[in-house]
Amino acid sequence: MAEKAMFKIGQTDGLQSVEAQREIAEVQGKMFIARKFPRNEQEAKEKILKECENIELAEAATYEYERGKTKIKDASIRLVEVMARNWTNIVYGMKELERNEDFTIVKVFAWDLESNVTSSKEITVPHEIKAYEKIKKLTDPRDIYENTANNAMRRLRACLLHLMPSYIKDAALEVCAKTIQDNNERNPESRLEKAFDSFAEIGVSKEMIEKKLGKPVTQIKPADITRLSRLYMTIKDNFISVEEAFNISGKTKLEEMLAKEQADESLSEPAPAAQPPPSVGLGLTDESEQADESEEPDMAEKEAILIVDIVQEKITAGVNRAAILNCFITAGITKYNLTDCLTTPIMKISADKRYILKSQLMMVSA
Repeated sequence: MAEKAMFKIGQTDGLQSVEAQREIAEVQGKMFIARKFPRNEQEAKEKILKECENIELAEAATYEYERGKTKIKDASIRLVEVMARNWTNIVYGMKELERNEDFTIVKVFAWDLESNVTSSKEITVPHEIKAYEKIKKLTDPRDIYENTANNAMRRLRACLLHLMPSYIKDAALEVCAKTIQDNNERNPESRLEKAFDSFAEIGVSKEMIEKKLGKPVTQIKPADITRLSRLYMTIKDNFISVEEAFNISGKTKLEEMLAKEQADESLSEPAPAAQPPPSVGLGLTDESEQADESEEPDMAEKEAILIVDIVQEKITAGVNRAAILNCFITAGITKYNLTDCLTTPIMKISADKRYILKSQLMMVSA
């Protein structure tokens, strides 16, 4: 039996060695081809801009949304993939490193075979989404895969842009904008109806669109149709939700949640009791909400440990510490020591605020 076990181990090691050698040979072959047939940058640019004249690509080329008073707008992963394909000699993708019941760790990478410049990121994607102000745990393998892929693709986009000149992206976005404008001016009624149909599929009515634009349907102009197209792609790519995009209740999700928590606190606490002085070093203000009593302590601890791991990963990746601390402030922790990275302050806040903290941390990048 021992001999058979040793044979199995040896056989497994042998298969892994063969696989490793095959991958090395494949990479060497790609590098050889890349150096034998280097890219023609002018020709690559012309091909990219030619594809941007296609209305379907132009509509999907840009995402745009508002974060507070700041408008965020940039090239979508679909446009970036078209750029990478025509730029040639770039290898990119994603690889799952680890998966358990709570999260998946994924590595995304992009490699310019000519210059040998690489860009990669490791991200931790929790198996959960927030829907209707509640955290929904993902258990279906397909849901987990789609959630992981959506998060990974946004980081992959950043890796690819790191390898290509910014003027290529700027020129592509300019052509895409012109393509959409020309198309809207030629047939605005048809384009508007198409936009209405697309939004209807994700539960957005004409009335909601009118409220968002601040004008009735009869006054919508081609520029508004362009804005709607970008907003639709932003929602489809999971940058923001329908509720956030259309501000359905007049408040952002964060404002609604904080207002609800404050109302609950005022109802459940008839009179303020004398409180001991706050613990030194926990980084919690007097107003900070404590974790829900009904919540399992083990779950709070697990989430806190996961958040600390994400923080340490971000610090190692060179993310600005001020950006990380701002995530904690948003979640109600006004002071947090990034050197010690204690779990206690994180466990003290509510599950909803931990979700916000985790989500904000996942979004910050170097």
